[in-house]
Amino acid sequence: MSMQRILDLLNQRIGLDAESIGPETVATAVRRRMEDVGETGLTAFFLRIEGSDAELTRLVEEVVVCETWFFRDSEPFIHLMRFARDTWPKDRVFRVLSAPCSSGEEPYSIAMALLEAGLPAQDFAIDAVDISERALNKAELGVYTKNSFRREQLDFRDKYFSSQGKGFKVRDHVKSLVSFQPGNLALDFFESSAGPYDVVFCRNFLIYLDKDAKNRVAKELHRLLRPDGLLVVGHAEAAAMLAGPYTPVRHPRSFSFRPSNGATVMEFTTPNQPEPPPVDWDMTLLRQVRSRMTWARKATQAAFQEPRAVEAQEAPIAEVSAQGLAQCRGLADQGRLADALAACEELLEQDMMNTEGHHLAGVILHALGEEEAAERALSRAVYLDPHHQEALAQLALIRANAGDEVGARRYKDRADRALSRREGDVEVAR
Repeated sequence: MSMQRILDLLNQRIGLDAESIGPETVATAVRRRMEDVGETGLTAFFLRIEGSDAELTRLVEEVVVCETWFFRDSEPFIHLMRFARDTWPKDRVFRVLSAPCSSGEEPYSIAMALLEAGLPAQDFAIDAVDISERALNKAELGVYTKNSFRREQLDFRDKYFSSQGKGFKVRDHVKSLVSFQPGNLALDFFESSAGPYDVVFCRNFLIYLDKDAKNRVAKELHRLLRPDGLLVVGHAEAAAMLAGPYTPVRHPRSFSFRPSNGATVMEFTTPNQPEPPPVDWDMTLLRQVRSRMTWARKATQAAFQEPRAVEAQEAPIAEVSAQGLAQCRGLADQGRLADALAACEELLEQDMMNTEGHHLAGVILHALGEEEAAERALSRAVYLDPHHQEALAQLALIRANAGDEVGARRYKDRADRALSRREGDVEVAR
């Protein structure tokens, strides 16, 4: 039996797109789990995971290793605080969903942010969902090591945690604000009565799913959100949201959206309210990012020459490029954006005509708040591939955030046409 049957099973059960993390990553996880359970043959292992949800979940835990920490990317939480202050309904509970919640750092960060925003504990509730039993057990225990605290400012740790051995434990009054439960948005987990939520955090999840699973999740998110609610996604997923019924909210680096229901885009400012704590942004990182952008000038000169046919690339270059892209994506998924950008720089120095390299560089720059540099990188990707749907959608998002509705609509229309073209090509191939 081939490994493909296991890849197909993961796709059927959880919507996993193996290409998003690399089939070899899945194969390595399979070999590790086979050693753990004492299986020597793929067929026997396949039957084992096919017949046991628990065994399949353990494999998923090996495949998708989530990198997370408290207040990862500060801006979404600052935006949440402002949104809560502006929309807090005094006559009902303010509800938030974190899905997937991994080992709990995100939903606990949400709880701390809402407390800092001035919401009384009895006036909000947080649901947190994940497919991993191991992650949920850690979340409910609420004990974390230094690896979960990566901000330079750690005042929140002194206020909301107590020391426990070599770690730190979430204080009970914070733990009581979060309800953890198993589930997967891609599997129609939520009952029809679930929701609606004022805010949904769904970050760094869609990137692992195939097209059908992404569509299911997008519909479920829209159903779970209140019409005036807020959806927060990861930086690599933001452009894809424009293909659905969502409108971007102009808040830097928050990657937030509201359901499209005819309402105008809001910018959240609350008069006579103290501002949230300043963004915990590593200025050394920003200096590294800017110093590493010298490759952009070289790339621009090469990119705006006649594009080479992909077939003309030598095999060694293509192989190096594939490895370089995998490295860039891996670093970005870990939150090491400066390192990921440096890896893109190295890749593009060797292969300046690499469309995906320019696209990925643009996504990373956008996440770092370097909007102009991101737009240049994405424009190079579109020049090399005029039908690059993801790059066009990302450009639409950047233009929308800049308040350029005409430019945003132009790029979105092109992205929609590119998507239709790609879907048409798939149908023809079938």
